[in-house]
Amino acid sequence: MRFVLSLALCTFLLFSLQAQQAAITFKVMGGKEKTVRFMRPLQGNYFINELTADTLDGTGTLVIPNKEKVAGAYGFVYKKMYRLFVKPGKSYTVTIDEKNQANPLSIEGPEQEGQLALANLSFEFYQSAASRYHKQDTVFAHNKQRIQHELDSCLAPFRQLHAQHKIDDAFYSYAEILIRNYYAAVLSTTLMWPIRELEFNKDSARYDAQKINRIHGYWQELAAISNIFDARSMATDTYADYSRTYNGWYFRFFLPQMQGVFKQPANEEEYQKAVYNVLVDHYKQEPLREYLLASNIHELLLEKRYQSVIPGFYQSFIKTYPRSRYTPLLTPGIAAVKDFLTKQEAEFAKNQLFVENYASIETVDQLTALSKGKTVFIDFWATWCGPCKEEFKYNKDLKEFLNSKGIELMYVSIDKEAADKQWKTMIKYYNLQGTHLRASEKLYRNIFNAFNHNDVFAIPRYILLKDGKIMEPDALPPSKKSELYKQLEQYL
Repeated sequence: MRFVLSLALCTFLLFSLQAQQAAITFKVMGGKEKTVRFMRPLQGNYFINELTADTLDGTGTLVIPNKEKVAGAYGFVYKKMYRLFVKPGKSYTVTIDEKNQANPLSIEGPEQEGQLALANLSFEFYQSAASRYHKQDTVFAHNKQRIQHELDSCLAPFRQLHAQHKIDDAFYSYAEILIRNYYAAVLSTTLMWPIRELEFNKDSARYDAQKINRIHGYWQELAAISNIFDARSMATDTYADYSRTYNGWYFRFFLPQMQGVFKQPANEEEYQKAVYNVLVDHYKQEPLREYLLASNIHELLLEKRYQSVIPGFYQSFIKTYPRSRYTPLLTPGIAAVKDFLTKQEAEFAKNQLFVENYASIETVDQLTALSKGKTVFIDFWATWCGPCKEEFKYNKDLKEFLNSKGIELMYVSIDKEAADKQWKTMIKYYNLQGTHLRASEKLYRNIFNAFNHNDVFAIPRYILLKDGKIMEPDALPPSKKSELYKQLEQYL
């Protein structure tokens, strides 16, 4: 009996030791970059957060202890994104050999073939993919069939590995819902164009109840691709795009319009209230409801939107979920929101100027004409754009360089009129020294047509103007200091 107990104790201690020593090793061979960014799952769930940046050691290696208690996906970024499905107590080694151009990636560890298939999975930006489908064919049934075919092709390797018992049920379930959510995001986005053309006013000659009901049915058909209420989706990064599209276009806009209860938000705060209320009203199942409410608040905090409604969302959340695992990730950002709100009544600095009658500027030609007789560096940004505000960290060095070269700095916001107050407060909060204008709706459409790529105008975006002409339509960001300065100097 003592022998059996001793054997059991030794087995337990051995397992515990292995679990403590389990690690994820990331290796780069022949690479010049020394930084790897990664994001851990939160108790098995994908919860959008700022990527952790770490430096490779002298051998090009980074070791991360595997302390996970439940299975979940890590995201690694080294020139591109890689996913790794990590299980408790297991060790993995991800190697990128930059000299091997044909097959640079190798993975050692459990379910190796599945891990390679997952890490090599690459998705086109869902809005660009939706635009491509819509341009080729505007019929929903045709796009659904084509997307289903692509989905099946993408999922086929995982089905085969699962059938061969090379990946288990948990791995396959994750891969399946990851892929399904991506294609559901694409298909739901294709509905954006027909919805924009609808007339919901029953007194209008353009009102077509049959067409509205048909599009309503399309939203129900999305469940065949991926069920928006499937709690397994919390483990995947693709659910964020799918739920954002579904909640924004169907629950917040289409359904209220169809029911005759839609109210156009008067400003950004009212819009965010409407988005938050969609989650409260339509998601009753836990833990999905808690997850989506926390994700909504956290995304607003990461984007540094700083709306006055955010502290109220936070108070409501912690009251409903006093022991939520998400609260520690939300709390630090709330203090920054409160600090921002104190700046609303402050005066503008002397070097924060506004283009006279900027609302009358409606074309890119009129915008570029502002640079006649001088050189102007333009920063396109918006109050809702997190990466735009990250680049503001480098404004001091940028301003010094531009001043030394006689280049003026202009900030062009693409915010809507409803965000006017927020826009002006952010100018003060981030101490944006230079000339400012907020693009009118006509100017924004003109900017979009001039600078979009695959029907997407991504910001932050930087251009250089000289004497009324566009010299550099795609300048580097301020964070790439030396490369940007060298790029600009060739036009001086």
